Amino acid sequence: MSVTELLDAALAYETRGFAVVAVDGKAPIPNWKPFQQRRPTPDELVGWWTECSTAGVAIVTGAISRVVVVDVDGPTGEASLARFESDQGRLPETALVRTGGGGQHAYFAHPGVRVKTRAGLAPGLDIRADGGIAVLPPSPHASGRSYEWIIPLPADLAELPPPPAWVIEVGPCARREHGVSTEGWPSWLPPVISEGSRNGLLTRLAGWLHRATGDEAAVFDGLKRAYIERCAHAPPMTDGELRKIALWVQRKAPCAIVVPVDLDPFRAGVAGRVWAGRGGFTDERVALAVLEMAEQAQKVRGLAVSVRDVAVGAMVTRAAAGKSLRRLAGVLLKAERVAVPFKSREATRYRLIVPGVRHTETVLSTELRDCLSMTQAHDLWRWSGLGPAAGLVYARLDAAPQGVKELHVVSRSPSRRTVERVLHRLAAHGLAAHGLDGKSWVRGSADLDLVAKALDVLGRTAAENSLYEWERRRYRARRAGR
Repeated sequence: MSVTELLDAALAYETRGFAVVAVDGKAPIPNWKPFQQRRPTPDELVGWWTECSTAGVAIVTGAISRVVVVDVDGPTGEASLARFESDQGRLPETALVRTGGGGQHAYFAHPGVRVKTRAGLAPGLDIRADGGIAVLPPSPHASGRSYEWIIPLPADLAELPPPPAWVIEVGPCARREHGVSTEGWPSWLPPVISEGSRNGLLTRLAGWLHRATGDEAAVFDGLKRAYIERCAHAPPMTDGELRKIALWVQRKAPCAIVVPVDLDPFRAGVAGRVWAGRGGFTDERVALAVLEMAEQAQKVRGLAVSVRDVAVGAMVTRAAAGKSLRRLAGVLLKAERVAVPFKSREATRYRLIVPGVRHTETVLSTELRDCLSMTQAHDLWRWSGLGPAAGLVYARLDAAPQGVKELHVVSRSPSRRTVERVLHRLAAHGLAAHGLDGKSWVRGSADLDLVAKALDVLGRTAAENSLYEWERRRYRARRAGR
């Protein structure tokens, strides 16, 4: 497929009123959130395909493009759709796309009210509506095939039939019959949440909603709906408590690039590989465990896994998991060294090699420990020094004056009072100073090593690591002598 054909198709869809975006596989190449509110200009489309000549053509679904798409993924999706149709009636005949992976996209007219995008409505069945995205012909697919129209779009989009009622809002009967979470909740969220586990599960749900939407209002609305529908109400939680959870999660801007999960290339690689040799069986189990973690995390790019987590998932020892991961590096996984916060050492992390994606030296992860810089691994930020919170705040200070409120947001500290206490503690050692207005703060000029030496913590981490290493060597020598 030539760049001219793809660009011509994108421009043709744009003239029909679609919000067109370029995609690499199924992942949008530009930051596509602005195009949920406005359509891109022809110049923007030309620029995207000039930069990436192999990009596929996709549209932002929902009100902006006036369409709702039912995504049926292969035989599994067809079976799920048949179960819905047996209760709710068959889908009307409409524009239909055959995807490169063998599935189908059915196009319907947007009803004019908000229709929520729901991934995993049932196994292999998704709804692409407001805030969703759908790939269009003639986009290429990783399988080597292209998307193609089975039934083309009508000349006037107003001629598309409206979506069935169950697409807009699935009723309780469908939920009960098919055993799926039609409310759009993740599968790990229990139907009844007790008072003891309420805060923890709601915080986890807030993180899931934040990753899915990135919108504070949507996170709060989701938490409120979950509290009403699934939580114990004794003692009651106020809107203020729910909003506090949403705000806390919103401050933790994820470092990961979250993209729609497409594990088919990885599964194909695992299934097609000959797992020979002494460690072949273990390598296969470890590879499947990593894919399971990616599926649970709902992301591929940005997934950073540790040896311990993989060992638990594959049900092997940590030593065996580490050896397997090293053998898989460069085949299925990319190994990287990242800083361990507040310690003068690094640890190895692994992430999946995404086909067609240029890898950087930065580990993309929502884990705070993966996002911290090496500056925060200084001895000064030990608990016996100024403390980890001081390291977080100091790392965000720079020459530009910042207020306590700004530092509270970017440093992810628990409260503004904590930030204030930390700033005064840093100022007492010359590591922070007031700006010209007397209210904002800037980084001080004091040397970290000198302050750590004055507090008698300089070199403490290295000494402890040396002691631990000596103890490990002595333990191994004793075991070898038995």
